[in-house]
Amino acid sequence: MKGLISAILGMTLAMFGFDYIVGVDRFTFGFPYLQDGIPLVPTFVGLFAIAQVLRLGESGQSISRVERLLGGVLQGCKTTFRYLLTLLRSALIGTGMGIVPGAGGPPSTFLAYAETVRESKHPETFGKGDVEGVIAPETANNACVMGAFIPTLALGIPGSPPAALFLGVMMMHGIAPGPFVFERSPEIVYSLFLALAVGNVAILLVGLACARYIGKITLVRNEIIVPSILFVSLFGTYAVRNAMADVALTIIFGCIGYLMTKHGYSPIPFVLGYILEPIAERGFEQALAISDGSYSIFFASIISNVLLGLTILSLSYPLIVPILRRTNRRKKLKQ
Repeated sequence: MKGLISAILGMTLAMFGFDYIVGVDRFTFGFPYLQDGIPLVPTFVGLFAIAQVLRLGESGQSISRVERLLGGVLQGCKTTFRYLLTLLRSALIGTGMGIVPGAGGPPSTFLAYAETVRESKHPETFGKGDVEGVIAPETANNACVMGAFIPTLALGIPGSPPAALFLGVMMMHGIAPGPFVFERSPEIVYSLFLALAVGNVAILLVGLACARYIGKITLVRNEIIVPSILFVSLFGTYAVRNAMADVALTIIFGCIGYLMTKHGYSPIPFVLGYILEPIAERGFEQALAISDGSYSIFFASIISNVLLGLTILSLSYPLIVPILRRTNRRKKLKQ
């Protein structure tokens, strides 16, 4: 229930601003600042960076609770491959989310993390140093980058901002994206595959070489790292649009994120609702425009009916499971 509340809150805040299909302002309350909607950067920086800073300041400890780094790079690699199921599941989630145009990396990381927590036998350890909480989102994020190029090359629909940039470069050079690009310009496609492979290897080597030194940041005392993170976060938020209102919004969302985590409301459903709501709403309004306002279009295909059924099942699952468990207990008691 708390996840649903968090997701609905994110969807509600995503509705603020100008509706480009209907052509009206919504929830602006007379503030011109809200006409473009609630900006993405202040929202995320506040929910995660500022909220984490407040939690660190409250704890009075460093990020790491030990005085020295334990283990090594080789041991970390071995540990990663111990969770092969988490790797494969997160890679599939990241690839699938990357294929969906406009979804991008953030939803895939949060979805992979949430799914790993749900499947874990010890979910209470996440957020307290469980290595699966790092493996899942990072794997999904890396897989999402590759998945985003599938609709870009096959359909000419960018699946992420980097893919959109690559699409623009292709069009600047007179290369039409789509299914025929593999026949007409195979050198471009295979050059991209080679560049991605080389890039991944380069990132791996740099990461392995610098991991030991980057890890020492976790040993820095809170009185040093908290103001540093706070300054960098607020300065970066201001630098995006040179607006002090963005800084104020970041602080507000930082307090909201702190209160959410304090009372057990995960910010992950909030982010998913915030990011996916504009995509869902745009598709909803376009479908109604095509059908002249008839809602029957949402039940006109087998795919939509299957998706609606899965949605209802996922929402009713938390209610059905306790009922089934009670029924099984009564049967066992009778026996």
